[in-house]
Amino acid sequence: MTAQQVKAKELIGNLIPWGDHDFTGQEWDAYLSCAQYLQQMDEHDLISLFEIIQDEYIHDADGDKMQSRLFILLRILFKLPLSGDPSSRRSFKGWENWPISKGTEQVNIGWPVHWKDNHPFLEDRYEGSLGKAYALVQEYEYFKSIYRYRNLLK
Repeated sequence: MTAQQVKAKELIGNLIPWGDHDFTGQEWDAYLSCAQYLQQMDEHDLISLFEIIQDEYIHDADGDKMQSRLFILLRILFKLPLSGDPSSRRSFKGWENWPISKGTEQVNIGWPVHWKDNHPFLEDRYEGSLGKAYALVQEYEYFKSIYRYRNLLK
């Protein structure tokens, strides 16, 4: 790994996992700083890092914590619509409380992260997950093909 990948992996590892309460201001700041760092990385190096991390948590009995960190992190990294057509939302992990849309009802594409006055907050707590491991690389590439990085410069 490059020095930049090592630092990025450390920043990700220090994030608080998605849990049963919203993050503190300091915990959100860590997510924002980590996302800003990732945005400045070479895309090939970032995808390579995500592949390494994904391989690690697939083989880790406690991998759900890392998966939840990365799930939240991608929702900070990209400027995802707070309201969009349900058909534009894809699930790359079986989160137990994944919101089900009713008919043509709009959904938060960046669920469970919501934004108010340019500050993130969690609109739902972590309730667990089912099925296969989080497809981090695939979700990153999906988001990258449709959305832009969020402007995190202060």
